[in-house]
Amino acid sequence: AVLTVVEIWVAEVKGLSKVGKGSALTFLAVGKAFLVAYYYMHLKEETKWTKFIAAVPIMAAFYATVLCLEAIYKPF
Repeated sequence: AVLTVVEIWVAEVKGLSKVGKGSALTFLAVGKAFLVAYYYMHLKEETKWTKFIAAVPIMAAFYATVLCLEAIYKPF
């Protein structure tokens, strides 16, 4: 609930750019997803190997994001 209130606050802040708001809201959403998986899907009770398997898609998404950002901002 606290993260949802922070998300609403970030969306209403006038001084942030669109990129800043988008980045902040994305990080908050990822944080909420982690908390849901960790507590409500009981990942905290799983073995380290199962936690690693659950983290692989997150690592792949991070890698894909870095590659896309590199392609966008790469100087010619």
